[in-house]
Amino acid sequence: MDRSFDPFKNGVQGIYFSPNIWFLPKLSTKLFQNINSWPTYFLGVLFNDDFKELIPCLYTLWSSFDNTLTARQFLQLIKKLELPFSPTICVAILSKDDENISTNIERNISFIQFAEALIALIMHHKDMEITQETLKESEILVELRGSKKI
Repeated sequence: MDRSFDPFKNGVQGIYFSPNIWFLPKLSTKLFQNINSWPTYFLGVLFNDDFKELIPCLYTLWSSFDNTLTARQFLQLIKKLELPFSPTICVAILSKDDENISTNIERNISFIQFAEALIALIMHHKDMEITQETLKESEILVELRGSKKI
């Protein structure tokens, strides 16, 4: 069996990478030896147990765009669906994964970026609602305390 691969001779022939597969763990150990722990966002919010059940639904939505979507199209989708997310917040959340989106909105986004951006937008909106409710409650408490002193 010939293990050399020449795509011009036979493009269907398989690539044998098993002899070189042990190179990857050694390389990653050398590259990331100073990292004591991975960041919490490394696996993303999408793979959290609370959100795993959303993956098929989000993928159905994603596949309706022929599995390709630009950041601009994502913003247009948010606007078309009349969701309560501002374009600024959307771009900021998309920029967490790809810093170049803020300068080039025509960049393609992956399914994971799409799904995690939607989840992050929902979580951000919920946090804002909770913050507003807390502020209202504290204003009411201040008013009540102020009226008792009079």
